[in-house]
Amino acid sequence: MPKVSAEATLMASSTPEERLDFMLENFSTTALYELFINPIREIPDLGEQWLKSLGHLLEFMSEVHAWQRIEGKVALNSFRQLLDIEHLLAQSASLGPQLDECRDRYLLSLPGVKSVKKPLSPAARQNHTTLTVLLDQAINTLIRRLQGTDSMAGQKRSSRPGDVVLEGPGFEVVIGPKHQLIIRYPEGKTAVILMHDPRDGHFLLVERFSEIDSLHILEFPRVPASKMHNRENAAAITLQELTGLPLRKLEKIGEIRPDSHMIAGACEVYYGTFDLEENIVPNKKWIRDVKRITEDGLYEGGFDRRISCAHTLAAISIWRAFESVRKKREANSRRVRNPRAEEAE
Repeated sequence: MPKVSAEATLMASSTPEERLDFMLENFSTTALYELFINPIREIPDLGEQWLKSLGHLLEFMSEVHAWQRIEGKVALNSFRQLLDIEHLLAQSASLGPQLDECRDRYLLSLPGVKSVKKPLSPAARQNHTTLTVLLDQAINTLIRRLQGTDSMAGQKRSSRPGDVVLEGPGFEVVIGPKHQLIIRYPEGKTAVILMHDPRDGHFLLVERFSEIDSLHILEFPRVPASKMHNRENAAAITLQELTGLPLRKLEKIGEIRPDSHMIAGACEVYYGTFDLEENIVPNKKWIRDVKRITEDGLYEGGFDRRISCAHTLAAISIWRAFESVRKKREANSRRVRNPRAEEAE
């Protein structure tokens, strides 16, 4: 029975998933790497360390997948299964020592991993989970682009509400419902991060150079508009890039709404904790320093105009409302853990 040519198989593929399956079956490991790394490079505000680790992970997965093709495992679902670290390491081990170098290169690129002979720490597994979210996002982006090749081109029509007329760094200008121009963030939201030390009441503010004011200003760490689907991960990565703090879980505690007549979207406020023992080192050239400031210091800075960022001043007001909720949580948690001590009081 004659073998169907690759060209005929590609022409018969009618869905993005089928086309991607074709690529996973026929592309070389280098071509697969370039296929998926391009959407990853387009992720905004992705640090060099994360991009390097993603590259090693993608290289590792491509090599394992190339060996799996011999066994007939070529579907997209099989490739996605390699995102699970346990499954990936098990498949690599079953293929023999030829992939040891590729595996070790990826594992050593994970923050906190010093030796490949020791079991992965919880922090290393958390970093791997963050990487898999970004890589899965790149796969979905590639599928959407393949879907877009089916759309009809060359059709012209007049502008309608919702059409994008201009694009800028982190925002786009669209036609509003009354045909007025409205600024809109691509994903609808930016964010600020409010880092708090509950023991002594300090907050973390970054001191950066403002090109608009031509001077250094103080503000809470800012998260630009991002295409990442998981906003908490985007905020945690930005915090690490700006301050050097390890990845941690952040909680959304509110939103800051701008003038709704000209801007569509909101600025989210994320809350996290730190302590004085943690090492804080700015990782961006435009960040001159990271300062610890009390709540009273924030108010005094706003009055003296040393702190003029509207998002920072609005975020501290949201935190003030959230602080009573946080204290109640702690009290309830202590009551559940030690009910006898609560009764004694």
